[in-house]
Parts: sequence; structure tokens; C-alpha cells
Amino acid sequence: MVDPYIEQMLNIVRNDLVGCTITAAVVGEDGEHFGFEVMESGRKRTVFVLMDPEGNGPGFLDVN
Repeated sequence: MVDPYIEQMLNIVRNDLVGCTITAAVVGEDGEHFGFEVMESGRKRTVFVLMDPEGNGPGFLDVN
């Protein structure tokens, strides 16, 4: 059985990121977050990887 939170994150990856190409590494405007840009069919999205360095939990992808 998959945790509901993990299933929710898997759905985000499946629906928003599968098939995309990573085109750039990015740093947030605040200088405190990192992530990457992806492109698919001319549509650009920015994905920030959010999780503390200790690994307290599965993490979170903020897809914009």
C-alpha cells in the first residue's frame, strides 16, 4: 500500500513532468531554493525541490 501523500506526488510527476526535458538549473529569487526548468511542446515549467537537508520526510516538488 502506497502512502496517500506519496501517491499524490507520483501523480504530479506522472501528469506534469513525464516526457519533459530538463533545460536548465535554477535558483529561486530568494536565493534559498533550487530546482530546474523543464520543457514539453513549447511549454516551460519551473520545478523547485523542497525538503530539508536532514531528509525528514519524502520531500515535495513545487511545479510552477
